Amino acid sequence: MAVCEIWDVRGRLDHPIDYAENPEKTANPKYTEADLQAMVDVMEYATNKNKTEQRL
Repeated sequence: MAVCEIWDVRGRLDHPIDYAENPEKTANPKYTEADLQAMVDVMEYATNKNKTEQRL
């Protein structure tokens, strides 16, 4: 799971550290060539100014 924001740690600091050190939570998955090509296709579509107005 990707984290797109900074987490506000109000309790114990060891809890988020334990989470980040857990390989089941933070290991990079093995993507197939088809998965990677699908991501490239989506990014190319989103940045094509003939398809989208603001390229968001």
